[in-house]
Amino acid sequence: MKEEKIGHCTFCHHDACEVKIIYNPETFELEEAQRPWGDPYPPDGYIEGCPKAQALREIQMHPDRLNYPLKRKGERGSDTWERISWDQALDEITEKLSKLSDEFGPETLGCIDGIYGENWASQRFFHLFGSPNAEASMSRVCKGDLRSVQYAMLGSVCLYGPPTSRCKLVVLWGSKHSTSGLISWQGERMVQFRGGKHIVIDPRCTSEAKMADIHLQLRPGTDTALGMGWLNVIINENLYDKDFVEKWTVGFDELKERVKEFTPKRVAEITWVPEDKIVESARMYATTKPASINWGTKPSCRGRGETEAERVRSSLRAITGNLDIDGGDLFQEPNPGLVPFRDLEMPEMLSPDQREKALGSETIKLKLWPGWHAIAEVRKKHGMGPMPTWGQYGADAPHLFQAMITGKPYPVKAFFVVGANPMVTMADTKKVYEALKKLELLVVLDIFKTPTGILADYLLPGTSWMECPQIAWVERHESILGGDRCLPKKIDGEYDRGDCFDFWRGLGVRLGQKEHWPWETLEENIEFRLKPSGITWEQFRKRPWVTPGGISEKHYEKWGAFPTPSGKVELYSSIYKELGYDPLPYWDEPAESPVSTPDLAKEYPLIMMNGARIQQYLHSQFRDIRSLRSKVPDPLVEIHPETAKNLGIKDGDWVWIENQRGRVKQRCEVTDIVDPRVVHASYGWWFPEKPAAEPSLFGVWESNINVLTSLNPDHQDKAAGGWYLSPMLCKVYKVED
Repeated sequence: MKEEKIGHCTFCHHDACEVKIIYNPETFELEEAQRPWGDPYPPDGYIEGCPKAQALREIQMHPDRLNYPLKRKGERGSDTWERISWDQALDEITEKLSKLSDEFGPETLGCIDGIYGENWASQRFFHLFGSPNAEASMSRVCKGDLRSVQYAMLGSVCLYGPPTSRCKLVVLWGSKHSTSGLISWQGERMVQFRGGKHIVIDPRCTSEAKMADIHLQLRPGTDTALGMGWLNVIINENLYDKDFVEKWTVGFDELKERVKEFTPKRVAEITWVPEDKIVESARMYATTKPASINWGTKPSCRGRGETEAERVRSSLRAITGNLDIDGGDLFQEPNPGLVPFRDLEMPEMLSPDQREKALGSETIKLKLWPGWHAIAEVRKKHGMGPMPTWGQYGADAPHLFQAMITGKPYPVKAFFVVGANPMVTMADTKKVYEALKKLELLVVLDIFKTPTGILADYLLPGTSWMECPQIAWVERHESILGGDRCLPKKIDGEYDRGDCFDFWRGLGVRLGQKEHWPWETLEENIEFRLKPSGITWEQFRKRPWVTPGGISEKHYEKWGAFPTPSGKVELYSSIYKELGYDPLPYWDEPAESPVSTPDLAKEYPLIMMNGARIQQYLHSQFRDIRSLRSKVPDPLVEIHPETAKNLGIKDGDWVWIENQRGRVKQRCEVTDIVDPRVVHASYGWWFPEKPAAEPSLFGVWESNINVLTSLNPDHQDKAAGGWYLSPMLCKVYKVED
């Protein structure tokens, strides 16, 4: 006997492929996962082509899954635990948190809220609790900082996902969706199948780059300079959309003056991209319409100056008339069929005085509370609601960890980590470790033990997407998308796992927030969120996606203006100026490069980049899944054949990657995918087969590239606070022992 349900796999995070789960209804053992044939998403071959899909049964039934709440028995990091109930865990966490809040104020609590969903719930809890220090998460170096830029310049944000069917040219800027999102990659390939063109901007000659009409293999971290060069060519050759610029933008003359010095010749010197390719690609983007810039996260990982790349991209979209048109870069606004995230988050419950205590908000103004408030006020004047708070404001991670270590400007004694692993994924692992060790209360919710989880006081078992109902507005086709709870989160005598919602609501109710948590289950909450659509949860779970039909474009014509202070696209940003930043995009060298730190480059002559997604893994996840690990068993550093030869390194050798902050070892992959002056290191590595207890922490110090990265505030982006992950300088040499 078999039964089946439809869910949506989020193991690529941004894509959400529809999957049919087939299981035994008596034992709830997962037997098979299939693509539901006949549906337009995901692409044909999902199950066959995605290694994580092939491993669903192994992930779900893995013997090392966390099954019950655990309470630390020995010293922090000793990996000695006592099994307890959910009620005991939440009761004790509440008691300890209340004492710390009474002594130090509610701002003593911080949080990283990761990828297991229901991020609105963490925001709701923090706003009701009174702490402004939620969500010091990876959104700072993902699309969160880019959204802040777009809200300031455009008043709204552009969709993330595959281009629509009208697109004639797609610019893949720092993205490689063939390994990070199959649905997006299918849409991008369809552009070429229909006779359209590809431009790939990437320091590595990826499979996407080899298929492209033009590949711009730039020096890592020089995206902003390249974009300024494009603006120079497009403006000087009068290739811009004059009608749109005249009617719908402000600051064009100032932008024209700013990019005047970024001639193709100068940009070629900065970026290593040949001058003729800069000109050819700029002309192609400006004259092949509609065109879409499908951005990736890499330009957002360079710390200082990272948001300038997005200012340039937003300027390019606007002056070429590719902004908010079908086939170009469409705006994303809340789906009318759902209760908006912002209404679930309840930001009004956090007082202005508490908001101003958010760590880092005095200097990181665009991404944190001052910028959110300024943008929200403008949108309010245009009759529009504020943006969601998750990913838009909260605490700045470097400042948060510094407060844990120093107690200044006030002590941070409690920290919740939900679906994240900062000991591996956050910059400067040594500083993160020092900060976590000083806490009085560390709570981690995850589906497996991790290096971060081993340091916890309470380690809680979370639900995977297969055990959790889902609902979202999917950007790619304006659908309300979701999935059923395919498998139970609790089976008596086997396991008792909890949704993120259960965690936040459980704490909130115990802390006196019960009236603000009227739903006892996540299913009840989803029923509430679906009310504007007229769909019940029972209907939704049987057919869990609804497409309203059509593409919404040119929102600004319906609104009568862009929701910015001027009512137009602000190429010269008044919000930036109000917050004390340069109102125009500018070029700034990476914090460490042959140009900005030439003396350092003498000792560390190679440019090290890192972080490209490996299809078998998602960030630091799944190193403990045997079938996935067997395909990529070791961390790999890509080295050009010429460089390897000069260093006496052969393919497969273990090598040290070293800079002034430390060294880690990875296995060499000799390949011409990188420039001879560049190496590319693997990201997210720890070793579940190694001892969990300290000092090993699953071998977190051995190959984790974030041992070498930086949380130095001087290396941060001034406007959004993104920390310094890549590029930086290093040397590489063979491991001799």
